[in-house]
Amino acid sequence: MDESGAHTSARLRSLAERWAEADAAERSNAQSYLIELTEALGVERPRPRGGGYEFEFPVRVVARDGSETVKFVDLFKGGCFVLEAKDDGGDASPELLLRKAFGQASEYAAFAPGGPPPYLMVLDVGRTLLVWDRWHGTYGGFQAAKRIDLPSLAERPDDIALLQAVWDSEGTRFVDGSCVCDHLGDLPSLPPLPRTTR
Repeated sequence: MDESGAHTSARLRSLAERWAEADAAERSNAQSYLIELTEALGVERPRPRGGGYEFEFPVRVVARDGSETVKFVDLFKGGCFVLEAKDDGGDASPELLLRKAFGQASEYAAFAPGGPPPYLMVLDVGRTLLVWDRWHGTYGGFQAAKRIDLPSLAERPDDIALLQAVWDSEGTRFVDGSCVCDHLGDLPSLPPLPRTTR
């Protein structure tokens, strides 16, 4: 591991320790956590409102009956990704809440400016980040995600490289449903999420 990679790993270990005992207030913690995650990864922090890479980005969603509603993406980076944080626990299972957040993120991505971005993510603050790509035209279903364990991210260089690439994917575009990438080269593959039992 080079010096830059060692510094990134050290920052990610510090981040994991800081958030190890975070309470269940997922959405209220999400912005703080994501700012610290971007700093640890060495990628750009979210910008102020209006910059196209921001928290609570407004998306106009059109319902089947033609009515329009403005929804807000937890974190949006134009041409890169839509990210939704899992809701606070309550009585629902974590897996159910992750699926709900995936549904919301998929809906928002469909109406994102410029069309669906290359990546879609769902965050369980300090615990898990699920990542979907549309290199083959669609994101696939919930089970198509790559599950990244955040507490151990510092020890997983391939996952670190994947997240850095996701945050820097603005050169990606789609032609006739196929991905054309201007500068990223081959990205780490996204193996399917193992099936869970209930």
